Amino acid sequence: MVFGWGKKKAPPPAETVVRIRLEEAPGTAGEVQAKRSQNVVTEASNILHGTNDLIRELTRIRQELERDDLNMDDVDKRMRPLVTRGKRMLVDALRKNAVEIEPIRGPDDMARVAGELEHRLKRLGNILGKQTRVIHIFAEKYALRLKQILEEVESNRKSILGLSGRHQADTGVANGVANGVANVRALEVSVRENAQKHDAAEAEARRLDIQMAKLASEMEKFRESDGYLRLLELRREMEEHEDTRSRLSADIAARFTSISRPLGRYERISADKEQTALLLKVQRNPYDVMNRREMGAVTELLGNVRRAVVGGSISVKDVNKATEAITKTVECIEGYVDRVEGVEADIRGTRKMIEEAEPVRLHDMEREMASLQESKETTVRRAAETMAAVNLAVRSIPGEVAEVQRALLRLTGTKYNITYEGPGPQ
Repeated sequence: MVFGWGKKKAPPPAETVVRIRLEEAPGTAGEVQAKRSQNVVTEASNILHGTNDLIRELTRIRQELERDDLNMDDVDKRMRPLVTRGKRMLVDALRKNAVEIEPIRGPDDMARVAGELEHRLKRLGNILGKQTRVIHIFAEKYALRLKQILEEVESNRKSILGLSGRHQADTGVANGVANGVANVRALEVSVRENAQKHDAAEAEARRLDIQMAKLASEMEKFRESDGYLRLLELRREMEEHEDTRSRLSADIAARFTSISRPLGRYERISADKEQTALLLKVQRNPYDVMNRREMGAVTELLGNVRRAVVGGSISVKDVNKATEAITKTVECIEGYVDRVEGVEADIRGTRKMIEEAEPVRLHDMEREMASLQESKETTVRRAAETMAAVNLAVRSIPGEVAEVQRALLRLTGTKYNITYEGPGPQ
């Protein structure tokens, strides 16, 4: 052959890919798993058949050992009881445990057979372990045969147990295929149900928008009515009256602040509880005592303070200046009372007119609008949540289909291309 010439290497065989529909996957997995299960059961049955042959061989050994006197005449008299007991224990163990095992008829029998063999081997092993010196010395020809047979039985037990494990693994994979398809169907149901809920929420949101727009139009018309405009005017008047009250309160507070030092010191020397209580009200907010009911008591209180200043009971820097400020305050009291009564009368009158003009229907519509807005927010949130659930389910389906494909590959050794026509991205 000339260098560079020769037969070209054959290309690797093309990978076989089987195309099936998703709904066919459980059936395909079930068929393969059933065939594999049948093969495993057949193989395990054949192993058990050979194992029963070994058990029958153990029975023959037991029968032979029973007839064998082990040359007891040549055994030392002191050892004879030990040899006899060891022989009896071994014979009894073989009689109880060297019994043929029921055949394997189905997959579940494999685990049963492996368990029975394990228990029997353990019991025989315990006896052989306890009598190992006696058997190897006085029944050596049986020891080797027993060891070989028990090793073969143990090997067969492991093989059957391995076949049982293989069957369980195949069953798990086949169930995984069925569960994967069931998961896809459940996700499809989730997509449909949540899509319906989303559409219903969207329709509800549109209905609420129409209802709120209609209600907003009614409210706007109401706000353009003469009655509502009159109410707005009364509210402005109320604001003016309250502003007047604030300015008057500040004016009165400033007047009484000018005599705050003697008032504060009079509190320390006064023994009259009623005057002390009135003094605290004056110090806290003199506006509150500018009324006809308390005007005389306030005037009397200020007169007592002035006399205490003049008499020296209250120490001030400038007696004349302090008494002059107190006198001016007393002179202002009646005017303050008149102005306070006027402002409060205006406020009461305007408040009454506002209450009479209060738009009950508008308040009802405002409450209804607030309720509609809250319902709209809840509906929009529900629409978003259901759409998120739809998208999550749609994104999860390809992963479930891919897992079904991988499970089929593990079970069959063949690559499958599963066709699936389901819900697309929302």
